[in-house]
Amino acid sequence: MDIGADIAQLPGVDRSEPVSGGLGDSGNLLYRHTSTLLEVRSLGALSGAEALATLSTTQLQVNTVEDLEIVLVQQVTLNRTAYLVIFAREQLSETARLYTFEPFTLGVHRVAATVPYRPSALHVSAAMAAGRGSSCEWEFAVVCFGLDQGRVLLGNLTVDADGSQLTGITKFAMDAHRCAVADVRVVARPDGSGRVLALLGMASGSVAAAEYEPFGGGRVSLVATAAGKGPVACIAAAAVDEARLVVCTGHAASVAAYSLELGAHAALTHVATQTVRSDDDGGVEVRDIQIIDARETASAVVVAALATSGGSERGARRARAAAAEPGAVAAVVSAWTYDAAAGAMDAVSRQATRGADAVLAMRVSGRALQVEVVTARRLLLGDALAGGSGGEPSRARAGGEWLDGFAYPPQVRGAVGEQRRRMDGELFVDLLLRAGG
Repeated sequence: MDIGADIAQLPGVDRSEPVSGGLGDSGNLLYRHTSTLLEVRSLGALSGAEALATLSTTQLQVNTVEDLEIVLVQQVTLNRTAYLVIFAREQLSETARLYTFEPFTLGVHRVAATVPYRPSALHVSAAMAAGRGSSCEWEFAVVCFGLDQGRVLLGNLTVDADGSQLTGITKFAMDAHRCAVADVRVVARPDGSGRVLALLGMASGSVAAAEYEPFGGGRVSLVATAAGKGPVACIAAAAVDEARLVVCTGHAASVAAYSLELGAHAALTHVATQTVRSDDDGGVEVRDIQIIDARETASAVVVAALATSGGSERGARRARAAAAEPGAVAAVVSAWTYDAAAGAMDAVSRQATRGADAVLAMRVSGRALQVEVVTARRLLLGDALAGGSGGEPSRARAGGEWLDGFAYPPQVRGAVGEQRRRMDGELFVDLLLRAGG
């Protein structure tokens, strides 16, 4: 993968302090955080990854003298405004808080709601339009907390001039799955009914789909379940058509795909399992999965998985030792096409991320499906996962391979990478390179 932009070290943060972060689902935002500091950067055309805003726990400590710790941050866009949703905890009183942070105006709002102190998983959905049962024209996001004993808590997040609110809070327990919910994903039903699906990956390995009605009294019902392929590390889902979704779960070193059939006889059926391998024997752990909707790519469903080296603590120690060596592999991005009818996942691409930085997150952007991986100090641009339009996915030659032959500074490479993102992952020169073989 080619370096798209170098990122300065977090101010006042020691290199040994753990850093988390990610790339926003919409808009060119990159965010990193420790337990006490959040930084947001804008991926500009000429400035690389320019610092946009910072927020410390000291600024969040209003009406309290207790220390706060930032645990999780996710980005959501509501009514054309980008927000960072921050989950923080008060360490002494064991109470938790949700905040929304608008990095362009530096506006901070505490969400008016009581939320769990120690959730096992948390996900904030993409924006959804107010549907049946509401006459208002505004967007909201569904927040889902995964808890122990097979329980979840869901609510509707709204942000306006008066602040941020979490309403319609509903708790739901799956009596047959008395274990922790390891990861959750919330997506709108593809039939346009206004109902929402919560996909749950359990610590026991089971996978479940529940339906939530945001404007129907907050009712939650279990739709379907399936036996798993080992403890779930992460889960993702995307629509195939109005009655089907593909659901993928990440495990220690594999990705499993399921077909979720909706309707009167809903079913969650295992389709295929693929192993994720590393270049060394240190082992990998799948940390993130993204599924690109076939209706957007006009081709096949593409599943991309980010796996970092070291699935165990021992493996992590080996990975850290290896990362100090030049060219060591820190993570692997693998991609497959998904065919529910054929019951198969076919390999499309496998790309290595090298270096000693901690790998934070992955994003696949544009119709050309270009891979972006963010580490603690770099934004990496990878090969496209699929090329062309309307045909079968194919491995496209990366513009980064061409750029490496010239002495362009990082800020210029960042500008080229930004322009490629704006043009759905393909510049005119990429077409020339592909035509020339």
